[in-house]
Amino acid sequence: MSDPHPETSTGDPTGATLAPGGSGPPDWGRIDFDPECPRCGYNLRGLERARCPECGLQFDWAVLIQRHVDRGAFLIEHAWRRRPLRSFAETAWRALFPWRFWRIVQIEESVCVPALLAFAALSFVLFLVVLHGLALAMVVMVRIVNYSAGNPWPTIAWSWQHPALFQLHLLGRWPLLGDWRYLLLSLGVACWSIGIALILGVCQQTLGRCRVRKMQIMRVVSYVMPPIYLWLIVVFHLIALALPRRMFFGFVPIALVDRELMRLGILEWSVTLFCALSTFSLQAICLALALERYLKLDRPWRVGIVATFVAALFSYTMVVCASVAIAG
Repeated sequence: MSDPHPETSTGDPTGATLAPGGSGPPDWGRIDFDPECPRCGYNLRGLERARCPECGLQFDWAVLIQRHVDRGAFLIEHAWRRRPLRSFAETAWRALFPWRFWRIVQIEESVCVPALLAFAALSFVLFLVVLHGLALAMVVMVRIVNYSAGNPWPTIAWSWQHPALFQLHLLGRWPLLGDWRYLLLSLGVACWSIGIALILGVCQQTLGRCRVRKMQIMRVVSYVMPPIYLWLIVVFHLIALALPRRMFFGFVPIALVDRELMRLGILEWSVTLFCALSTFSLQAICLALALERYLKLDRPWRVGIVATFVAALFSYTMVVCASVAIAG
């Protein structure tokens, strides 16, 4: 006996549920789940128009239903059980290109909160590992090149004769130097991402008059951080090479009243300001792209800049408070 619904047997979950032509509303009698608005969570069952009456999100019925049952996407949220390492690497790599990433990842994608938390934690750990490992690798490579050229350096004297390499050496060994201010690095970076999540969460009822769910905010924050981590790695190496002033041993520029900061020259201040402004700009751009292309919010660039600025103030305040509490 033939199957009266061949579309279902072929594995197409949308073929048997959509109206003829695939452009109309679904056949609600054949759908055994309640589809929700990806942005605000409103129950869409029974609706005819592909528009959420609660937040105004325009969507596609076929994509919405397909994404509800599809688990073959590259995101770690969907593939972590089958290929955890590969899905993490692919998600992190694609997230480095936000202008493409937020066109591929659609708001109809189902959200897996535990996988998002794991991705955020692993991304932060990988950031620290690459930051220090790359600095040590650069020092080792320079020593190998010098030995090959017949110009070996003494075990101790070479580092003091080359302050830039000594800075890289200290950057690579910073976690092992016993400098309590190293903890402020981790605190500052973590508070940056937490600050973005907090400001978006507080404003979730007023973001373009759209009620954005917290899980969607969590996805945005988790996936906008990899390019920031990559740029911070570049920034710290640039500081290590351009500012050979014990930046990674006993002195970290935390408060603007620090006497060491007042002794920085024009070049050193220029490098510091460039690193700060470029990091802020990159964060604002990545966040605005996610708000515009993924959450489809109004005024995404204004929201992205404001959220980044508030998050930076929050991060700086937490670092200063922690330094005062530890030192005092």
